[in-house]
Amino acid sequence: MSMLDISKGYRQYSPKELLSFAYNGTLTCKGYELEDFLCYIVQEIQDVEAEKWEKIVEAESDKAFEEGVAHGRYEAGTEE
Repeated sequence: MSMLDISKGYRQYSPKELLSFAYNGTLTCKGYELEDFLCYIVQEIQDVEAEKWEKIVEAESDKAFEEGVAHGRYEAGTEE
């Protein structure tokens, strides 16, 4: 299996292609294998994205709850 050395450039490859090479253990830079390095970065990005989505879902859930409470009060005639 041939190795892809990106020391002289990498922009001719898509991010998906580079990750594929990394996951296959065939991505290097000046002889250093980059699989562990890129997996570490990708995992961190995924963790940040997951945290961001959790916050969005929580905010939307809170908003929907407050709207439901307000609607319930309106229907019951006990608006504040």
